[in-house]
Amino acid sequence: MQAGRVIWWIIRDIGRVGRAFLARYYEEIALVLFCVGLGLYGLGLSGFSLSFRAQSFFHIGGLVYIVFAYRSFSREDLRALRVPLITFGVVIVLGLLTYFDDVMPQSFGKVFGSVNTHIIKYLVLFVVMFLYVRHVKRAYALILLGFFGLMCMLNVGGTLLEFWQHDFTHHHGKPNLPFYFDAIYTYNIWLIAPLALCISGVVACRYVVLKIACALGAVLTIVAMVANGERSFLVAAFVMVLVPFVVWHYRYKVQILLHMAVFVLPIVLSAIYVQTKSLPERYNVAHMVDNFWEVIHTPVIEMGKYDKMCFGWVKCNTESTKNGKAEFFWEHSSLSRLAMSKSTFEAFLDAPFAPRLVGVFQTGVYLWQYYETHPHRQQNRMYVSVEAKINGYVHNHNFIVGLLFCYGIFGFGAIAWFWIFGMRIAFKAMRYSQEVLGKFLGLYFYVFICGMVVCGLFESFYGNVLEVLFILVGCLYGFLLFFTKPLKVAL
Repeated sequence: MQAGRVIWWIIRDIGRVGRAFLARYYEEIALVLFCVGLGLYGLGLSGFSLSFRAQSFFHIGGLVYIVFAYRSFSREDLRALRVPLITFGVVIVLGLLTYFDDVMPQSFGKVFGSVNTHIIKYLVLFVVMFLYVRHVKRAYALILLGFFGLMCMLNVGGTLLEFWQHDFTHHHGKPNLPFYFDAIYTYNIWLIAPLALCISGVVACRYVVLKIACALGAVLTIVAMVANGERSFLVAAFVMVLVPFVVWHYRYKVQILLHMAVFVLPIVLSAIYVQTKSLPERYNVAHMVDNFWEVIHTPVIEMGKYDKMCFGWVKCNTESTKNGKAEFFWEHSSLSRLAMSKSTFEAFLDAPFAPRLVGVFQTGVYLWQYYETHPHRQQNRMYVSVEAKINGYVHNHNFIVGLLFCYGIFGFGAIAWFWIFGMRIAFKAMRYSQEVLGKFLGLYFYVFICGMVVCGLFESFYGNVLEVLFILVGCLYGFLLFFTKPLKVAL
């Protein structure tokens, strides 16, 4: 009996000490957990365990922080979160309504599980990071963002090292991926983010040394994109370089933009057109521009006539090959993306307001079943054979069109509203903040999001990319609202 009391006293004292320790150092503990999670994401180890993933560090850190910091939360936080919560709420409701879709019916439990996996978990990460950055000591928030920047630079260096080790080529035709990344679709954010960081630094930093360092970093990141071999990176980089000219405030802005539109851009685009004529078909922009109009106006099911693989080892629908080869061929990877995007968009136009799926990664299976039950729409079926019961691919390799198809006009509008709200905050920070950091982060938000949107036109973002995206965006929302605090930011 006495021994039991002693054990109880020991446990009670340990609990008191633990609570006192957490109550005193909860901000630091959360910061360490968040940095560990970011480190795992940055090394390609987001799913290093089936039961414990990188996002678990953010869940635990967020729980610790909220339990001990909830008294500092206020109605102002709820007001600042009003638009994000409404937009996420709209998408959640539309996701649940996919239960009534009759093309690919699923149990309500499965639908709810998909909503949790593809929508709610990103909302949780966003809110946790927003509250942390908004209320934590500013030095800790800067450390967190600085650590993210460090992981970005580490990935740039890792990609360049892979490129150097493979004699400045793409090893066996594969992209150069550092650390534990195994596919390009798990890696795109780690080159888009550092380029946005460097571009923003060149424009917003006041010190010449920092501007030079950022310019060097931008060059190295673009070289890393070339080393990686993913074409969407290069298109995104081109757009990202132009973003500051449009959104940043500077003298003679209208005149400079007019000169760029009339003289500079046409010259640059013409140079790209001419110089790529001699490149392999994967990078032959001139060939794509010359034939784009004809290809895009071809029924999707017949596009295989432009794909030499349909006359080789890839099995395509007979409608594509029955009349023989076309007068020209189009590189398979970009042609299939173009065809899949058109196939998805045409199906969306059949019922533009209806939510169909939760998440874009069942698009291929859904469209296969959709065209099976809608024989009058066969001309929009993917030209690759349907024997695998997918519409060419598992997903359509176009995240933007995929979201439009999955959630309909209302859902896509809610998603767009979320990002427009962030851009409005970012614009206010750039225009009215008295601190360089506020202007820098506002510009960074624009450049980064524009880069991700362009990249999303050619690829779908997997969970580990979206998790990092909403972690970073949650931090940026919290920071940017601080710099626009005297202003009304709600739409």
